[in-house]
Amino acid sequence: PAMRRRTLDPPKPAVSQHPRAHFDPKSGWFRRIERASNLFLSHRVWPRAPGSAMAYTAILERFLTVAEAEIPIADLPAPFDGTTVLFLSDVHAGPFLSRGALARVFARLATLAADVVIHGGDMATSNVREILHHEDAVAGLTAPLGAFAVFGNHDHYTGDLAGVGRFFESCGVRVLNNDAIALARGGAHVALAGIDDWNIGRPDLGAALERS
Repeated sequence: PAMRRRTLDPPKPAVSQHPRAHFDPKSGWFRRIERASNLFLSHRVWPRAPGSAMAYTAILERFLTVAEAEIPIADLPAPFDGTTVLFLSDVHAGPFLSRGALARVFARLATLAADVVIHGGDMATSNVREILHHEDAVAGLTAPLGAFAVFGNHDHYTGDLAGVGRFFESCGVRVLNNDAIALARGGAHVALAGIDDWNIGRPDLGAALERS
């Protein structure tokens, strides 16, 4: 089938306060109740429910979709022209995701042979134990210029951010938490920076750029 393309609407200015205060992800009472309920169910209830991983597994296996976009970067060094980045996020390992399903999905993504892999946050859902048996899948998704990760809000909800970091390190994934690294190709270098989760963490782009 022919590829469909469309132009996105112009960006809207960011606002410092959510228009409906009770939905504010940091302080809204509705979000706090919703978050506590979801974490309780994910930690205490759904792991005991038989077949809880079947629906999510079926969706991943049948409807996995890769969206492609070209991102122009001013003054990008010539050796980096055409560099491919595989960005994936919100895996939410937990009772709804089987070990085999994620391994098969990551194996399919590995066939894209991206130059850089970035895990954009929320590898976990409610605790570190959920991600430990996915180590082989994450470790197998490699790239010539490296694999990197930042933390999402659910990674914070585990209460063990250091544990999430150790998991990524054991998989050969470098965590960029208000940090940066220089990627090298053909004698040229570009900085790749990552910051903490915007809502729950303490993002500091300035600190990250100072390390680039």
